Amino acid sequence: KTIYDAPLIINMPTLKRHAMSNLSGSLKNMMGVLDVPTTETMHLWLPEQKARPDALSKDELDRRLCASIAEAASAVNPELTVIDARTVLRRHHLDHVSGGPVAANRLIISGDPVAAERVAADILKEAAPEYELGVGIEMLDRAAALGLGVADPAGFVLKTMDA
Repeated sequence: KTIYDAPLIINMPTLKRHAMSNLSGSLKNMMGVLDVPTTETMHLWLPEQKARPDALSKDELDRRLCASIAEAASAVNPELTVIDARTVLRRHHLDHVSGGPVAANRLIISGDPVAAERVAADILKEAAPEYELGVGIEMLDRAAALGLGVADPAGFVLKTMDA
C-alpha cells in the first residue's frame, strides 16, 4: 500500500549482472518493494519448489523470473529511473571474485525504465565483453508489452553528456 500511495517514485538501482535474469537494473530493482514471500515465489524458492529442483529446467526458471520481474515493475511503474552505472559488477551480482567491479562512469536517467534497462545492457557489454543479454531480452520485451516503455533502441532517442 505504501508504494501505491507514494506521490512520486524514483527508481535508483545500480547496474550489475544477475545469475537468472542476466541483468539487474531498473526492472529487477522493483522487486525490492515487494514482500519476501512474493520474491521467493518469483524466484521459485518456496520449500515445495526447492524439494523438486529438477521440476523445471534452469532456462524455464530464468524465463519465468524474467516475466515476473516485468510484471512487478509494471505494478510499480516509477516516474523516473536513475541507474548508477559508475561502477558495474560484470559478473553475477553476488560474485565479486571471478569478475569484480569495473568502472563504467555512467549514469542513466530516463522516464522510461525499459529504455534505461536496454541502455544499461549495452553499458554492461562494454564493461564485460563476454556479457550477453540472453534471457534478459525476454524481460525487456515483456515489460514493453505491458506498456512500461520501449525495448527496441530504434524506438528511443539516446542523449549523452560528457562530464
